[in-house]
Amino acid sequence: MMLRNVQAKKSNDCEMYTVTIQNMRQFRLAIQYIALGSSFRQVTRIFHATKEETNLGYLCSINILKVIGYVRSLVVFLLQSILDILKKSWCYSVAFDGATNQHTSYLDI
Repeated sequence: MMLRNVQAKKSNDCEMYTVTIQNMRQFRLAIQYIALGSSFRQVTRIFHATKEETNLGYLCSINILKVIGYVRSLVVFLLQSILDILKKSWCYSVAFDGATNQHTSYLDI
């Protein structure tokens, strides 16, 4: 499992975690399928079909819990990246657009 080698380290009063992804190709494919709009369950089925059609044994099998772990890892990484960017600036603005073609943000910080 992907989160088997998670380690917490204390550094400057902050906890740092390391996530080890054992099968990077499997991770990338699962994230690409999610990015295309597939549900977690659909990703497992598409992944199995891809493995069967291409006869690529190194893809291994994937289950819904592994897909959820991959997505969680990616979300944590992206949120940390946003935090790092915001820490470097003393002034910033965040706006979210609801894509209603009104060109008005519903949140502006």
